[in-house]
Amino acid sequence: MHGESDSVAAPPYMFDKLRINYGRMIRNILKNDVLVKKAPDGYMVTMYSPRRKNNIINIHLVNINGMLVQEGCMVNHEMPVPNFGKDAAGNTEPLELSVNIAAVDHIRLITPEKQMIRQINFTGQNNSITILIPPASFSGYALLEVTLKN
Repeated sequence: MHGESDSVAAPPYMFDKLRINYGRMIRNILKNDVLVKKAPDGYMVTMYSPRRKNNIINIHLVNINGMLVQEGCMVNHEMPVPNFGKDAAGNTEPLELSVNIAAVDHIRLITPEKQMIRQINFTGQNNSITILIPPASFSGYALLEVTLKN
């Protein structure tokens, strides 16, 4: 059993520096045809297209609100991850995500936190959409499965 004596000081957190420096490099390398333009604060967003499914783009959303400890705070492996507990509250307000994607047919939200798949509304077309995620859709993790028109 681990105790408080097993805690160590949190190291400097590099996420912001990586986002600024390497994010800028990656944007210069990638084409702008598929790119997250605006993501909700406090959420880490990644996108990829599975090789076997040419008409699918997956968008991963991870709620990192309240999870980044300040440099020097004591941390250990027993600290709870609040957004992923069974009693975690879901997003309390709608989330808006703007993405450069052409010709979207439909979007489904899938989360291990619920036993249902939810259709998600979006607006726009012509290479740019805004995805609207309703309140209480998920608390820690969600996959948006974006199906493109053929």
